[in-house]
Amino acid sequence: MRGIGRKTAGLLIGMFQAFEHRPGIVRDFAFVLADGVRWERLESAIAGPAGPLRESTRFLSEYRGKGVDDGKKVLAASVTWRAPDRTLTHDEIDVAAKAVVEAVTGSLGGMLRGA
Repeated sequence: MRGIGRKTAGLLIGMFQAFEHRPGIVRDFAFVLADGVRWERLESAIAGPAGPLRESTRFLSEYRGKGVDDGKKVLAASVTWRAPDRTLTHDEIDVAAKAVVEAVTGSLGGMLRGA
C-alpha cells in the first residue's frame, strides 16, 4: 500500500465492517413508566424477550409533560432484529415484539403508550 504505512493500513482494515446482506426489521416502542425507571432497566427488560435475533436496542427519547401523569414518564426505544442467514418476516417479529411488551409491562409495571 503506497502512501500509508503498514501499521496504518492494518488499523484501517481492522475498522472495516462489511455491509449487512439481509434487511433488518425495526420496531419502535414508547412505554409509560414510573419516573424512577432508568433507561438501563428498560434496555435490560427488552433484551431477553426480544430473542436471539435482536441486533440492537437504541434509546430514542424520554418525555415528561402534557399527556403523561405526574410521577410518570415515557421512555422510547428502537429495537432492530436481523438474521444472518435469511430475511425475517414481520410475523416472526410480531411475536418477539409482543414478548417485549409483555416483559416490560410485567417486570417494570409500565404500559405501551397509546395502547
